[in-house]
Amino acid sequence: MRYKFSLTWLLLAFCAVFFCQSVLGASLKWKRQDDGEHLVFKFKTALPPDTSMRRGPSGIELPLPQDFWKKERIPKKTDFSASAFVSGVEYMPDAIFIRTGGAFEFSTSTRPRARELIVEFRPSSSDSALPANDTLQNGTALDAASSGMEPEFLSGKGRLRGKIFWPGRSPIRETSSQGTAANQTAVSSGPEASVDRPVDRKPAGEPSSSARPEYWSGESANRTTGPPAQDSPVRESAAGTKPSGKKSASRGGRFVIEPVVVLPSLNHARPLSKEGEAPQEEESSSSAVPEDKSPAVLSGQEPLPQLASSAPAGSGAGKEELVSDIPGNASVPGPGAVNAGDVQGAPAARDENIPADVNASDGTAMLPENTSASAANATANATEELEVLSAQARKALGDGRLDEARAVMETMLRHPGASGDVREELLYTLADIAMREGREDLPGNFQTILRAYEAAKNADVHSRNMPEVLASLGYLHLAVGSVPEARGYFDLLRRKYPDDPRVPVTDHYWGEHYLKHGEYTRAAEHFQYVVRSHPDSDVAAASTLGLLKAFMELGFFDKAMELVRTVEKRWPRHYLEDPSFLMTAGHAAMAAGQFDAARDYFWTYVNIVPQAPDVDMAMARIGDILMQQNRKDAAREIYHRAAEAYPDSDGGLIAQMRLAEEGVLDQPSVGDMAPSFGRSGMNPETVYNRILEKKDNPLAPVARLKLAMWRLWEKKYAEAVREVEQFQKDYPDHDLLAKAREVMDRALQDWLAADLAQGNYEAVLDVWNAHSGIFEGRELSSGLRLTLATAQARTGHPEEALALAEPIVFRLPRDEYSEPGMDLVLSTLVEMQRWEDVARLAERVRPWKLGRDRQRQVDYAAALAQENLLRPDKARPLWEKLSTDMNLEDTQRGYALYFLARATLDAGKVERSAILAQEALNLFLKEKKDVAKIRDCLELLALAADRNDRFRDALAWTLEADEYIPEGDRDWPAHTYRKALRFRKNGDTEKWKENLEHIIRAVPDSLYSRMARAELEGARLEREVEKFR
Repeated sequence: MRYKFSLTWLLLAFCAVFFCQSVLGASLKWKRQDDGEHLVFKFKTALPPDTSMRRGPSGIELPLPQDFWKKERIPKKTDFSASAFVSGVEYMPDAIFIRTGGAFEFSTSTRPRARELIVEFRPSSSDSALPANDTLQNGTALDAASSGMEPEFLSGKGRLRGKIFWPGRSPIRETSSQGTAANQTAVSSGPEASVDRPVDRKPAGEPSSSARPEYWSGESANRTTGPPAQDSPVRESAAGTKPSGKKSASRGGRFVIEPVVVLPSLNHARPLSKEGEAPQEEESSSSAVPEDKSPAVLSGQEPLPQLASSAPAGSGAGKEELVSDIPGNASVPGPGAVNAGDVQGAPAARDENIPADVNASDGTAMLPENTSASAANATANATEELEVLSAQARKALGDGRLDEARAVMETMLRHPGASGDVREELLYTLADIAMREGREDLPGNFQTILRAYEAAKNADVHSRNMPEVLASLGYLHLAVGSVPEARGYFDLLRRKYPDDPRVPVTDHYWGEHYLKHGEYTRAAEHFQYVVRSHPDSDVAAASTLGLLKAFMELGFFDKAMELVRTVEKRWPRHYLEDPSFLMTAGHAAMAAGQFDAARDYFWTYVNIVPQAPDVDMAMARIGDILMQQNRKDAAREIYHRAAEAYPDSDGGLIAQMRLAEEGVLDQPSVGDMAPSFGRSGMNPETVYNRILEKKDNPLAPVARLKLAMWRLWEKKYAEAVREVEQFQKDYPDHDLLAKAREVMDRALQDWLAADLAQGNYEAVLDVWNAHSGIFEGRELSSGLRLTLATAQARTGHPEEALALAEPIVFRLPRDEYSEPGMDLVLSTLVEMQRWEDVARLAERVRPWKLGRDRQRQVDYAAALAQENLLRPDKARPLWEKLSTDMNLEDTQRGYALYFLARATLDAGKVERSAILAQEALNLFLKEKKDVAKIRDCLELLALAADRNDRFRDALAWTLEADEYIPEGDRDWPAHTYRKALRFRKNGDTEKWKENLEHIIRAVPDSLYSRMARAELEGARLEREVEKFR
């Protein structure tokens, strides 16, 4: 029983699991409605982030994130056997694909709270089909592009809008065709066949009515801000049809997207029941216009626009609110612009099958049959005139005669028979023409383009075209540097129309803007947002390439290569539509060290577009890669081919420079260039000067720098300095500026060192004074400081010398000039007898691992400073160390022995003191340069003898000192006085008295004269005292 109970619970648990999974999963319902069919997708967790659907030739696709089905269960299979439009639904990892058939239009809506996505299908009019001989069905866009002929896709405004060029738009968009054989036969298959969609002039978000009039080429609401460059694109319809055509080309690696120029269809106006109002559709069949009697059907033309005489739909409070939100809004009329609300309606033609009193109840005028016929004839004549003008405009645009096309369209704007919708389409076309004509100089043509788009915008501020005009105005302001205004337009577009496909295009524009201005991090952020958040956007590919360029500038070469692989996988034929991608990929692979792949990219580019303007650069880069791979013979051959084929282009000049230098030296330094300059017969000056003939040449900075290095190599220091000064003037913010300054430092340093070696210290200072201005605001190099400090010291400016040399020792990082700088500072301080600074310097360099010679000098100067600062205890260890160093100079070792002897005497070690003093005296007597120290040593020896009561030795040392202390010397009185006393100690009173009297006669007013008198008077008194004893 217990086991049975457990199995029961287990079975219930399994059932619960399966039941919960079915409940938690997504679901799909198909419903038949009065106006068509509905597909309702209900999701359990959340709606897809992007609910915009793309229509293709065989169905409709809803893009999904890659991990979407990890959170949702795939809906159960649904039966579509009763559907007229849907044959099945496929669930793929990254999309939902709805297989369709028949002629239909569709729209989508969402219910966020219920997490429902609704796809509505409605029957389509026959004029929505493509002609049977559509070029896309018979050949690819690439074939058409390669043949140099315009593909004969469509006629009318589809062809005309393809002629308008707009920079900065997305280059990639899928091509598709739709329609069935049944509705293809409803239109002409000739070159001027009409294949347009109905235009819905309701405000954005308002549902379309089946009774609205139909015009050329679909709804302008779905016109993308950045459509692909096409030879004859079709504007996207409300049913989601994508335009056919080839993808955009690229100019110089920058994607170019061309906006569409559309001329509206001009057909006979529909009958009016009241002035400016279309007649109401009657539900009863008796009051409806018989389908077989419709003028549009009988003539094979489309239903016609109504000519409204009242203000355009959407005017009023709502319109004022929207206009106030548009930054910089000003009602600037375009050329020949006429507001849609100014259009006067034409007389309405009454169908003869409708009773005369059918509209009497609502006040419709009852027209006689001949009056109705006259009105119909007038309307037909007006429309015929507009059709002729429209044909002229289309032909002029097709032939590229924009001025003539603009004049014709301005005439059409002034025509009283043009409806408001026609006028709006004309205004947008004129704005697109203004953009194309002014694209090469947007700042100079800013006002013209702005007025054209403002006129189009003011035609109907609730038009579905409003997102396009906001994006266009934002792009225009951004292109001329009006960043706040551009941000205002883009923010308004994002706020008012968050689901519009132009929203991600604005981020692409920002990325292009920051890329152009060198703000690569911010550019990468915007490009990355488009790539990640809108992977199916029209600008996804362009943003991917923009991100690739930003990564290249930021040095993220591995990430750049990942993006190259992404483009190759997602858009495998993109390099055919935009061959410049191969150049970008080649540079990315080259920077990432993938030389084989880089070489393949460059060779493919050369083979695909051999006449491209930058093929020379591709050839030069191939040579660089071969050189990096140490295939020098192959590289030399490529360089020769590039130099001969493109002698005056950048790539050819690079090749010539490589041949001259026999290497790839794009980040040159003096050391790198030395081997190249050192080869016999090397003279690259001619190549450098040829490059410098074009100041704006991108190679000019490198050539200028290398020319300065060449002058330096030739020891033409003045010319090298002038080249660097010119570099600093022409390229103050260049990346190579630091290397140029290195050359400047080296040239000046060698120049000054050459004068210094010749002892021409004044010339050193003259050169420096002439060129010191280039170092304003930056630190001098240690070598230059040392040279200038030496010249200042030798010309008698010790303070200036110390100001230049002390930073080498006390502030700047240690380098090859630190120790020579220390030598100069130390010697100058000793000469100036700044003993405290000498001691501080010795303490500063104590951690340095100096050579033995330098260390001796530092120890000697430090000991001397301590002696003069009366710190003998600190000096004695140094003197003892130096006294035993036999490599020390004789004079300096004599000093060491002397000071050590004096310290030893003070310590009471008389015999050792005498020995040290005698040794010091011998060293001083070798050269007899330091007479003062010879006298000091003799006096020290005399003192030592006195201490040992060796008076005769003391007198002998004193008498030997007479040779070095002549009469008149400032030390002579003291020396003579000590000598007199030593004569007395040796019992020679006559010599004693003689020396004292000599002092009194020679220096009667000195201290020693008074001491001599006192000595003689004391002797006299002693004699007098002896008498009394």
